[in-house]
Amino acid sequence: MFIPAASRLKDVRWESQTCTLGWPVEGCWPSQNDGTTITAVDCNLVNEHGNLIAASGDNFGRLSLSRYPCRSSFAIKKQYKGHSGHVVKVRWAGGDSHLISIGAKDKAIMVWRHEADDMAVMDGQSGIVPDPVDDSDVEDDIPVLDGDVPAAVGGAGEEEDGDEVKNTNLERPWIAGMVEPSDPPKQNPDLPDSELELVYAHGFQAQTTRNSLAYNSMGEVVYPTASICVVYNKDTHRQRFFRGHSSQVSACAVSPNGRFVASGVSALRPQVRVWDAQTCSEIVCLREFHRTGIVSIAFSGDCKRIVSVGNDADRSIVVWSSLSGEWHDGKMQCTSKGSERGELS
Repeated sequence: MFIPAASRLKDVRWESQTCTLGWPVEGCWPSQNDGTTITAVDCNLVNEHGNLIAASGDNFGRLSLSRYPCRSSFAIKKQYKGHSGHVVKVRWAGGDSHLISIGAKDKAIMVWRHEADDMAVMDGQSGIVPDPVDDSDVEDDIPVLDGDVPAAVGGAGEEEDGDEVKNTNLERPWIAGMVEPSDPPKQNPDLPDSELELVYAHGFQAQTTRNSLAYNSMGEVVYPTASICVVYNKDTHRQRFFRGHSSQVSACAVSPNGRFVASGVSALRPQVRVWDAQTCSEIVCLREFHRTGIVSIAFSGDCKRIVSVGNDADRSIVVWSSLSGEWHDGKMQCTSKGSERGELS
């Protein structure tokens, strides 16, 4: 049946909300056009706890949690990073105990555990953003403005100036088509009192990495997927993660003694990060040198040197060294140009 006017459906209670454009998820979009596009949305409208959460993914690989309905772009959200490209799908599973996200570019499927934020429950307030990521990758939380957002006259994106209504969302004309329900639910711009924890990542991009799957000293499998590196224990069937990167991991190597891992990314100014193969804690971030990505990384036999090859036109080669062999003192030792692209080395 064709329904020509959206206003006829304004009071319909849906079992799901997966459309990225809609009255209850308008606040998932940024207040200004900063290049962010919300590519996936799901809201746990049917759950046992009555805690309604809007989960969204964007074109930068970020996942966000906000209270439902999310009407204001100034509502504070919790953000998480795992994918290296835009998130093509997010869906609640097991009621709302887990959230599943799928990346379009990295082809990775990630399972996130959804649980209450204990600090928020203890303090009786919204708490803080958990699982922090690189400040250069995720924006800081925007404080809630005092008073209501001026959108009551002409709907979201419009503000009153005397007797004249000015449209402040000319680049988003779909906002004018949103119709508020007759009895809208109460809005809460605070942080949601629940959080996500990455528990499993499915996928391994063997097409874009070379020799990037190895064992650590405990016999666990180490490999990259999306913007994270996975340490998988086959006995317990559990994973641990190194999440120090913000772009697609393009190279990963485990030291011969199985203690250290060096990983690099595909980015304009890629960095080589050395981290502990058991605890997944970062030891050192080596200085930027390569351009447009890193294609290969390897350790020396004594574990005191690392060689990395860049994806630039000269196939730049860098040797990094650690006098102690523990890599907290890692630094650049020498550089050289490799063969040009298309030539055999």
